[in-house]
Amino acid sequence: WQARTFGHIFALGDCVTIEDSVALPREIYPAEAAAEVVVKNLREAYRAQSTRTCDLHKLGVPLNELTICSLGPEDAVFVANGSVWATGWAAATMKAQIESTKMGQYRQEFWGSLVWSIVPHW
Repeated sequence: WQARTFGHIFALGDCVTIEDSVALPREIYPAEAAAEVVVKNLREAYRAQSTRTCDLHKLGVPLNELTICSLGPEDAVFVANGSVWATGWAAATMKAQIESTKMGQYRQEFWGSLVWSIVPHW
């Protein structure tokens, strides 16, 4: 069973198809962007006690496709929307910073929360 929507989502992951959009890649970036919308919609529906009388948020698509793949302790490759943007030490450093600040955000640390509050989900 799959839920089909026009971006107003209450579910995320493999069970969601957004009409008039390409399939979302199975990566953390689109899942995190979808999770933000799901949480906002659930809170709004709960507040309004109905999905018919509330203003639902919509997942903005298409999302950028961002991937950093580790190739060793000091080697990686960063691909954005099908183009290689960084390799080697630079990409490995980016990956380490993303991991560090993301974990800081989840632990509600100042630096991680600050960094990810200004990074948009396109």
